[in-house]
Amino acid sequence: MQRKYIKYLVPIAIASIAIIVLLLCNEWVSFHHCKLYNSYSREMTFLTKYPDSKYRAEVCQLIQKHEKEYVNEAFDNFRPLTYTSEIMTEKYESAYKQYVSLFPNGELKDKVAEYVSRSREECDFRKIKDTAQPSDQMLSDFLSKYPDSKHASEVRNIKATAIFRNNSLENGSQPYAQYYGYNDRYGGSAVEIKSSSNHDCVVTVKYNNVNGNVAGHVYVRRGQTAVITLPPNNKYQVFFYSGLGWYPDKEMPKGIRGGFLTDESYSCDATPFTLEYGESMTYTLTPVRNGNFKPSTTNSENFF
Repeated sequence: MQRKYIKYLVPIAIASIAIIVLLLCNEWVSFHHCKLYNSYSREMTFLTKYPDSKYRAEVCQLIQKHEKEYVNEAFDNFRPLTYTSEIMTEKYESAYKQYVSLFPNGELKDKVAEYVSRSREECDFRKIKDTAQPSDQMLSDFLSKYPDSKHASEVRNIKATAIFRNNSLENGSQPYAQYYGYNDRYGGSAVEIKSSSNHDCVVTVKYNNVNGNVAGHVYVRRGQTAVITLPPNNKYQVFFYSGLGWYPDKEMPKGIRGGFLTDESYSCDATPFTLEYGESMTYTLTPVRNGNFKPSTTNSENFF
């Protein structure tokens, strides 16, 4: 019975030896092709296909001439928008480890280190954007890790939205008093504002002259009424800034801080008016049948 199978051993042995020789031959041929053609793509293919090859050190030496090509392919041409933040992070880290391994004394190591740092920042920012309700800890960690990030302002606003999205100031308060001063308590004229039921509103009354300084301002809660007392015998123009979620530290034009987080809109009364002593002007910011005020659109620069 044993002799019956002996005749198969020789062909099997020959086939095995042939396969080993073929594999070794392929590796040898691939290595010499790398030396002959000095091709970056061939060298990278070889290192990927034969990670434990005895020729690895020599191929790594050959690839030193192609550092720019590696950086371009592994980093510059990478398209992050096609991946999730987790995959982006994994790919960047993997490419960086391979770069350090292949180019321990690389001329572009500072550029690569800076690129990877920015990539990590972008990945962490993408995680925030991909998360429906990012935690306060996630947002705080980002701001702590990347204080000078180009996304820092947006992340602070996201953080603020979570904290201040339902915040309102006291009706009749003057949030910009440190910039404009407090309203004239004993003015002989006044502007009364009845806010809408949907939005809070800040109102500024400006002198209608070449300076256009703010004569008075007030915060009006939704559905409530507030009054700005003004010096009489002046020509004025009124501006409205509406929104939801008052954030005291929001950066506004002209170095002013404090503003709404969502549903912002700016409008004004395009027609200036004069208030004599004892006169007042009333604005109702909800639709009124046969009303005589139609607000005009304006912007934050004009409001402030």
